[in-house]
Amino acid sequence: MRFNSVYSYTAAAAILAVGLACGKKDEKSSPFNVPAVKPPVENQSPAGFKSASLSLTADSNLAEIKSRFYGDGPTDFLERLSKVDTRIAEFESRASSSDSGKCVSEEPKLWDLKDIPGVGAFPMYFSCFDSPSQTQGTSLSIYFGKKDGYWYLAELSKNESGNEPPTIGVLAKVNEAGTEATVVQVSVETNFTTSVFHVYANETTKVFEMANASNRTSSNGSGNGANYTGVGCGVRIKANSDFIYGKGRFSSDNCSTQAVEICGKVADLTSANASDCSGASLNTFSTAMDLTASGLGTVSASGSGYTKVKAVIDGTGLPTVSKF
Repeated sequence: MRFNSVYSYTAAAAILAVGLACGKKDEKSSPFNVPAVKPPVENQSPAGFKSASLSLTADSNLAEIKSRFYGDGPTDFLERLSKVDTRIAEFESRASSSDSGKCVSEEPKLWDLKDIPGVGAFPMYFSCFDSPSQTQGTSLSIYFGKKDGYWYLAELSKNESGNEPPTIGVLAKVNEAGTEATVVQVSVETNFTTSVFHVYANETTKVFEMANASNRTSSNGSGNGANYTGVGCGVRIKANSDFIYGKGRFSSDNCSTQAVEICGKVADLTSANASDCSGASLNTFSTAMDLTASGLGTVSASGSGYTKVKAVIDGTGLPTVSKF
C-alpha cells in the first residue's frame, strides 16, 4: 500500500475547524464571521478534477493528480474540508453560550514563520488558542486570529506513537470575503521523512495553485527508489478558467527522472498547446510553490526539511495568547 502525504493533509483538515464559518448563503455563519476554507478551494479547483468521469484522452499526468487528490478515500481533501465546516458548530455553540470568544477581539500577535520548505515565509497572527483533549500519546493545539482583513488558523497535532493521526501542522489564511484561501500542510514521521502540501485559491482572480512533495522514497522512508507519495517527487500546478499548467516529476517510481511540463484543458484535462498556458502566464506562479523531494533534504533527524517542519509542528516561536 502506498503512503500518501496528502492523507496527512486531509486528516489534519478534519480537525482544523477553529472559528471557521461559512461565508456562503447556504451555510451557517459563525459569530466571528470567519469564512470557510472549502468554498474558494472547491470553486477554483479545475472542473476536470471535480468531474465524476474522466476523458479517455485526458493527459495521464493530470489524470494522476485527479486520482490522488480528488478521488474517493482518505486523499480526497475537499471532503475533509467539508468536515472542517461540520465541526464549526461545536465552536459556535461554545462561543454563544459562554465568554469563550472574547479573545477574538484582542490584539493579534505575530507568529513569524520565515522558512517553510518550498513555501518560504508565512507570517501568521493569533489572538486565541485551544487545546482539545486527545487520546494518550497525542496532542493538539489550535491557534487563530484576524488581522488586516484576513483570518489565520493553525492546527498543530503530534503523535508520539507514530500511528494515526500523523504528526502534522495545518496553516490556513482566509480573507474575510471568503473568496481567497491559502493552506499549507506539513508533516513528519518517526522515520524522519517530511512532506509539504500547499494550496492557493482565489475566486476573484480565478487562480488555483497547488504543490506537493515528500522525501519519503520507500516503505521505510529511506533510499532513492520508489516514492510512495503518489506525486510526491515534486509537482506543482496552476490553473485559470480555461487551462491548467503543471510542472514536476509526476512519476511515483523514480524521483531522479527528468521533470516535465504539461498544459491541459480545465474542462476535461485533455492536452492543450503549450502556448495556451504560457500565453496566460500559467507557468509563472504567484506563490512560492517550489516543492521538490530533494528540496526537503535528507531523511534524517538533522535533515534540513525535517528540522524546519518539526519546528513548525512543535510551535517554535508561537506567541502567548488567550485561551478560547
